[in-house]
Amino acid sequence: MGRGVNVAEFIQQAKDFSSENKRSTKLIADVKDKVLKDRSKIDEFERENPRISKWRGLPDLKDLNRDLFETCKSCAEDIRENAENQKKDYRYILEAIVEAKRSVPDFLQKHGLRQYISSLTKFGYEDVEGLLDAEIEKDCDLADNRCRVVLDEENRLEMGQNHLEALTREIDNLRQQIANIPQRMKNIISSADKAAKTSQKFLNACQDTVDRARSLKDKTETPRQGATRDIADVAGTAVATGLGAVVLGTAAVVTGVGAVAAAGAAVTSLVTGGSVGGALVAGAAAVGLGAAAVALGTLASALLASLFLFSDLFQRVTIEALKNHQRDMDEKARRLERQWLNEIHTCVTMMESNNAAVKHKFMEVINLPSSVGNIRSTFDTIFENLDTLTSFNI
Repeated sequence: MGRGVNVAEFIQQAKDFSSENKRSTKLIADVKDKVLKDRSKIDEFERENPRISKWRGLPDLKDLNRDLFETCKSCAEDIRENAENQKKDYRYILEAIVEAKRSVPDFLQKHGLRQYISSLTKFGYEDVEGLLDAEIEKDCDLADNRCRVVLDEENRLEMGQNHLEALTREIDNLRQQIANIPQRMKNIISSADKAAKTSQKFLNACQDTVDRARSLKDKTETPRQGATRDIADVAGTAVATGLGAVVLGTAAVVTGVGAVAAAGAAVTSLVTGGSVGGALVAGAAAVGLGAAAVALGTLASALLASLFLFSDLFQRVTIEALKNHQRDMDEKARRLERQWLNEIHTCVTMMESNNAAVKHKFMEVINLPSSVGNIRSTFDTIFENLDTLTSFNI
């Protein structure tokens, strides 16, 4: 085999990213569960406190909750679709590696060529990887639809014409499969970039939720404080007006001057709803309205205080965890790009300038026999991570 792109090393590095990507499901699922609990609290609070429906901020609160839940669903769908595509690419690469490292006896048995096992193993061909580098070309025709086949500079083998066709077909197919691995590697790198963008999308949505939650909380508390001040102002005005009426009456009694006029003024006040009685009534009404506003604001504030999206746990702890995760995702995705894209491009360029029989030589499928078990273990971890991603459902 060639000494080109080291597939095993790439797979090992890709495994690190897949493990980080797996964390996305837990972070999104945790937020989703809290958002659903918040929704239940809002519904329950509204049933138990019908007056809360008059709060103008209630539609904004419901929109806030719904928007983040929809983002959770959207990101989950992106993750599942991306993971399904990754599975196809990883499976393709694994199958190529397994086939290349298959023993020659197993390979020949699989394709109905068992009669050539002893000859090929005697020539030193122990695994299919060696056969990929063999010439396997017809030297000359023999009787009975047989031919002599060139394997390398030293070894020749007699085969039936149909058996030669079967052998060369399977070897060429595997060579092409290995030659296609660089494109699969590029797909995996592209998938890593998409996964990092999905993680960023979710982080952005959560940060936007924090901003909207803080704004809604401020709007809820400010009118309540203003209403409290209004109550004090209106009540003070009503009391002051009432005191003025008492002073006026006292002066009339003491001086005995204008008693008739005072009585007339009193009658006028009763008939027209003048300043004394009107001020007292208006003041009482204003105090009642202000008290209602305070009560409604208190209900709204109590509701917000009970919700996860308004808590320090979400606005500080969860956001910080998402930022750290995104930073790790982005760094691992960028590392795959930096280390492998140029190497893959060089490999593909060299393949394009050579014939099909040698293209596979620009790929180092696996470097040591002892690494077969290790790379299988690496793939097992990757597929386990991808299974978690593809089963992620909201």
